[in-house]
Amino acid sequence: MIYAWKRGVPADAQVVGATLERIEQRAGLVTPELLVTECGPKEHELHHLFTWNDREAAKLRRLDEARYILRSLVVKTPHDGEVLPVRAYLATSSEESEQAYYSLATIESRPDLSESVIEQVKRELRAVQAKLETLYDALHYLRPVSEHIGLALEGLTDRPIEAQPVA
Repeated sequence: MIYAWKRGVPADAQVVGATLERIEQRAGLVTPELLVTECGPKEHELHHLFTWNDREAAKLRRLDEARYILRSLVVKTPHDGEVLPVRAYLATSSEESEQAYYSLATIESRPDLSESVIEQVKRELRAVQAKLETLYDALHYLRPVSEHIGLALEGLTDRPIEAQPVA
């Protein structure tokens, strides 16, 4: 199999792929814990991909926890007679920051953020569509889902996001 990176990772994708294959052959599956254990010895060629300084790793873990909190908070929003949970804060880029979290009200009030969120949604829909297309041969029933995503992308405009008042 030929491996490649979707995003830049400072390691040879073939080496990582072979490592994951070995773990799966040995354990029958791959988990983050198994990968960390495999790469733990200092002489392992993927050891450098992990943060082994516990103080630094703890700080990084707290940042992950903070991102989880920001992604998990919702506001109850009325929509078509129902009250739906909608993420209270969205991560997007702005003129001030490469990436930060903004409330829906702030996003609504700033055209640069609205545009950024819409572009992000389009990228995510295209990624889902591409993923579905790779599965067509095995799962034929996914084709209509991908076609609907294509229609949604065509209908998605750069209009500002409108926040709804919460009851």
